[in-house]
Amino acid sequence: MPTWSLSSDFSLIHNPSSVWSFGSKPAGHHVTGMFSLFTHLDPEPNDYSEIIAWFGSDTIWYTHWLGVYYNTKPMNIILKEPNTNIMTFTANGVAMHPGDDGRFSVVRFTAPKDGNYVLDTTFTHIHNCALHSGVYIVYNNLTLWEIGLAGPGDSKSFKTTDSFTVRANEPIDLLV
Repeated sequence: MPTWSLSSDFSLIHNPSSVWSFGSKPAGHHVTGMFSLFTHLDPEPNDYSEIIAWFGSDTIWYTHWLGVYYNTKPMNIILKEPNTNIMTFTANGVAMHPGDDGRFSVVRFTAPKDGNYVLDTTFTHIHNCALHSGVYIVYNNLTLWEIGLAGPGDSKSFKTTDSFTVRANEPIDLLV
């Protein structure tokens, strides 16, 4: 049975790539809004070029924050930005940050074929800019999982106990 890993499969060239897409959904309480694909990949411009991020057309580093970030190094990286906010990026890990305007950061898995799938994911709050973050897993416009993370270091895992049927080209969205 094939497996996919967001960290291992992260593309430094293409979006979408393989089964993964990076983008956003609009602000509000409806995590089922229209998905918009991020358009460009940029390295952190100051001292942390090993951290890269996919952004939308209206976002660059340190504006709006809306993006999907990746640590290219096999060690944890602590990024300290100019205004003293701190983010700890896990070794070869993916991080998602919502927009400062309330838009959701989204990682989308698109099923490559009909089949039974199992989800196994962990979300960890890494940025000290907010005390709480909401995370969601959405399939077929239904929220499979919704949980709050209470500040930096808080971590929650989700794993399906049984496989569930997904048709080819159907998306499963991971949102922050």
